[in-house]
Amino acid sequence: MWLLALAATTPGGCATARPHHRRAPAATAVAGRSVRLSDVAVRLFDARRCRRPPRPGGGRSVLSLRDVQAAGCRTTPRRTPVPARVTGSFGTVAIGALRPDPDGWVRITVVDLERRLAAAGAAFDEAERLLLGGPRAPAVVRLDRLRALRARWHAAWVARGVGAPAAFAALHPAHPAAGWARAAAFEALLARQERAFRRALSDPAAAVAFLRRHAWSPYRASVQASLSGHPSETGRAAPAPP
Repeated sequence: MWLLALAATTPGGCATARPHHRRAPAATAVAGRSVRLSDVAVRLFDARRCRRPPRPGGGRSVLSLRDVQAAGCRTTPRRTPVPARVTGSFGTVAIGALRPDPDGWVRITVVDLERRLAAAGAAFDEAERLLLGGPRAPAVVRLDRLRALRARWHAAWVARGVGAPAAFAALHPAHPAAGWARAAAFEALLARQERAFRRALSDPAAAVAFLRRHAWSPYRASVQASLSGHPSETGRAAPAPP
């Protein structure tokens, strides 16, 4: 709400105009959300000069743009920085303020979020919610759902042969596909060792490199025997867990 400029009379009878001041918004409303693999964004609007106090509808805990418009508020895209906090198993940490773009979108990449959390002594893997706004945060982003989305896409990529199964299993140990990923990683390891083993049988330098690289391998005994001039007949020992 804009305050009217009032004329103040000086002792000499001159009138001086007081500067205009803009009051803080009566409320902040959420006008949209965007959740992608690489970033999350929330569009915020400030509400002023409301005819009545705006209230969330539909059982929601935050105000939507429709809620503040129904209350007769004047709305403008958020322009000022928005304080951000993250909650999780580590408690609640502040990660600084985020500046909206001209349309009111407040955006943060996952990389930036991980960096800010690390600086605060927290981890993205333990984060649950991103809160945008003051103590009564007008916007909430579920980070646990974002991680689940990223895990589904990662699993799909690995199943198509893009990416390393071992990396997926390490990043998402509780995912339903983690067991399959670990098995696929083990099979891929054995396939690489078998190719290296075939080279080692005919090249002593390759055999030495094999022994240095693979502390465990079902082919290790055969490679050692080949260096001694007594290769095994089968070429492969019984598998054992790495």
